[in-house]
Amino acid sequence: MPETHIMIDDAGNLNQEYFKRPHGAEFEEAEERKWGDKEKKLLVEGLEQYGIGHFREISDHLLPEWVRQFSILK
Repeated sequence: MPETHIMIDDAGNLNQEYFKRPHGAEFEEAEERKWGDKEKKLLVEGLEQYGIGHFREISDHLLPEWVRQFSILK
């Protein structure tokens, strides 16, 4: 079995074991948040002001609590 602390082996292959959850580890599920009318309005304002593809500026100035969701949109 490959060592779990090595992400890529000498042949350049990805070690799938590296990405598995450790045995017995418990993780909290993130609470799902939905966008409300306020967030949608701010997103549209941000797109008008900063343009498409400028999610960092939009999140920094208008939606700082939603940085994680913006990274999914990229």
